[in-house]
Formats: sequence, structure tokens, C-alpha cells
Amino acid sequence: MPVEAASTFRRLISMTRGSAFHLDQHGAHLPGDLAFSSWKTRLPLAEDGHGWRRLVRSSTARGVSFRRVRVVSEPLVPSIVYAYAVTEQLNAAAGLEVRWLPRPRTAGLAFPRLDCWIFDGRAALLYHFDAFGEIERAEVTFVPGPIDYYRLLFAAAWDRAVPHQEYRPGAW
Repeated sequence: MPVEAASTFRRLISMTRGSAFHLDQHGAHLPGDLAFSSWKTRLPLAEDGHGWRRLVRSSTARGVSFRRVRVVSEPLVPSIVYAYAVTEQLNAAAGLEVRWLPRPRTAGLAFPRLDCWIFDGRAALLYHFDAFGEIERAEVTFVPGPIDYYRLLFAAAWDRAVPHQEYRPGAW
């Protein structure tokens, strides 16, 4: 993730008091992603998930609810197999609730092309990807219309998604 996108996320989460929701449709970890590369070669993950677990834990300790819906195609590509494999250690153990939404269960939902974080229903961080799947830029909006759209879409996706503990790739 580009430094400016990561710093924007950290700034927004530091101001969040109630909820942070992530609609994750992309989720790719490319060959340059050190955590993904380590996992592929069976090296242990960094103890703190490169600071992610610490960030989630400190946020949940002050009352922030973290939730993520991962929209996935099955069979899972290797980068999503990785995401599935580390979800318990890097997300659930830190307090982030994850659900999986296989694409066939998205019928009737109009997903935009951008991944999105929604902070307290008042701000949205939208990720724009380049042709190679890397985050090209992050855009912040405080405009109610787009935020409401993403908030409602997230709620509908959350209702259809399978909790991490119950999800088995390929079984849906």
C-alpha cells in the first residue's frame, strides 16, 4: 500500500469512535508483498502483522467495531488463500470481524469497482487500483451520498456473507 494511503487510513482510524467497515473486493497480495511472499515460502508471519494487529487492538480497546466483508471468487486465487489462512491470526485475534462473500451470493447487489473503508458512517476511504492490481491512490470523501451508498451496500453484503469461522472455500 502506498505510504500516503496507509497514513490516510491511520489518520481516519485515529478519529473513528464507533465503527470501521471494509468492503474488500480486491484483496490481492502481489509478489512484492513481503507478508504474502513469506507465507508462500512458509516463513512465519511477523508477530504483529506489520503493525496491523496493534492498530486494530488499540482501536477496539477504545470502542471501535472493526468489520470486513471479503468478496471472493472461487476457487480462491493464491493471494486470497493467504488472506483466508492468516485471518484468524492477523484479524480475528485482534478484534476484526471478517465475513466471506462468494460472488454467486452477490446477485442483485451493485458493487462499484473500488474497495472502501467506512469510518463512523461519516467518511469513506476509496482505493483506486492500477492495471497491475496495486493501489494507485486513495481518495477520501465526506459526501453523504456516496458514504450512504457504501454503508448500505456493506450492510447488505454483511447479511449475505459467511462468518469466517463457518466459511470453507469452495463449499458455497
